[in-house]
Amino acid sequence: MTRPRLAWRSVVDDDPLRFAPWVRALQGRSGASAIRDAGDKEILYVGESHTGRLRGTLTRHFQAWTGYQAGTLYSRHAVEVALFALNAPPREVIEAQATLIRELAPRDNVHHQRRESDADFDPSEFADVW
Repeated sequence: MTRPRLAWRSVVDDDPLRFAPWVRALQGRSGASAIRDAGDKEILYVGESHTGRLRGTLTRHFQAWTGYQAGTLYSRHAVEVALFALNAPPREVIEAQATLIRELAPRDNVHHQRRESDADFDPSEFADVW
């Protein structure tokens, strides 16, 4: 699979307390997303949702959590997001995510991996899902 071209944009609306309209429009959609630092352009995280919950999957990275940390959090004012494989079949969404993780080595996707081979994608591992 070839790497998709990424178009980066802010998740913040004119009202800084709201998400941008394009983020709110993701309700019910599947796809993958990449998050990068808006300042130094470092790729921070690549994620996906192949179950029609892309909006929730993406926005949980910008919420304030107390006590239990449900995942890696980012300031919505300090990052940009790119979407890819929108409404693609689950296999394509997961393959697109794996391709970008392999090629971009996002800081927070690879942080806890002991070796590079841990990030390899083997579609046969998901054969029973499709």
